[in-house]
Amino acid sequence: MINNFSCDISLTNEQQAILQGPSNIIVNGAAGTGKTMLAILLAQKLSMQNKVGVIIYTKSLREFIRDTIDNDAVTVFNPAWDDCIEQHYDYLIIDEVQDFTLATIKEILKIKFKGIYFFGDDSQQIYEWQEKKVRIEDIQRETGFKIVTLTQNMRLSTPVCLFLKSILPKFTFGNSTINGIEILPDVEHFDSVAAEQDYIRRLVSDKMGGTIAVILRRNEQVKEYYEYLKKHVKTKPVGHKIKTTNNLIFKKNDSVNILTFHSAKGLEFDHVIIPDGGYDDEDGKCMYVGCTRARYSLIITDNGNGIYPIKPSELYNGKSHKNHMHSYEIRKKLLHVEEELGRRNAFYHYCPTEYLKLQIEHLEVKKLELVNELDKTK
Repeated sequence: MINNFSCDISLTNEQQAILQGPSNIIVNGAAGTGKTMLAILLAQKLSMQNKVGVIIYTKSLREFIRDTIDNDAVTVFNPAWDDCIEQHYDYLIIDEVQDFTLATIKEILKIKFKGIYFFGDDSQQIYEWQEKKVRIEDIQRETGFKIVTLTQNMRLSTPVCLFLKSILPKFTFGNSTINGIEILPDVEHFDSVAAEQDYIRRLVSDKMGGTIAVILRRNEQVKEYYEYLKKHVKTKPVGHKIKTTNNLIFKKNDSVNILTFHSAKGLEFDHVIIPDGGYDDEDGKCMYVGCTRARYSLIITDNGNGIYPIKPSELYNGKSHKNHMHSYEIRKKLLHVEEELGRRNAFYHYCPTEYLKLQIEHLEVKKLELVNELDKTK
């Protein structure tokens, strides 16, 4: 998850239409269709000549968007406990609007703006224990704004989409635009919590590159996994979000973040690991939110409590996640050998000794062995 949307981004035609079109619209779309990305791009674009307010309910997503935008003309806040709504804004952007109540939306609408954008997905409404939350149709009825639905998924790979459709059949995921990835989702079963944790430790330590999220049900589990992985993972930084403590890592391309399903909403990661058999919520919304954070790979593990016993190999043809992990290890070794070979050849150019020649020959043999081994994983 690279948190810099100021770089050139390949947008779909439907996303371009929103970015270039008029305000006072409601943008609806499944997880991964680019709603938060569009909200950020709109805030950056509008803030060049206007003061912009961005309203977000979830704290971790608010801090991610603040880090990403980093612009004095844009204020990111939650009107439920921030007084920023009293300030003047030319434009207002509300992301994850399904987290708010209709009463809050009505209060916001009393204030005059040049324009408002609503972004939301009813399927990600996971704060049901609080007041009744607003639905997209409620906002449309209240405002009369046009609803624009995003249909192309920019985050989920085709294998992840297929897998999620099989375990969460009542949800919509959009059409995946990421077809070149052959990493299958993985479901792993263990006899104990210790075995499960050790497997996850090995995955995040040296078998995965990129940003990793370990997503759990409860804050107590987040604390336990954070303490365990912080102690045992030395190859990359480990962050977490629990209640008022938030040290999530957004600015590192290689990192591990541990958080709950609720804190993960709106974020994305290269790899997502969901321990303890997933989240057995009645309507499946928490699992929908957690699983759809994954850009490349998704792993569900359990220690005897699994609610998703299905094996991906029964559904698809392609490379398994384990096969990908093996190839990642080989590529890492190959990179090390190639770097060493480059150094030895540079030395040999200036000092052509027999000893260096033998070292180079040995490295060339090792490189060939690794290339052949890598070919077998394809």
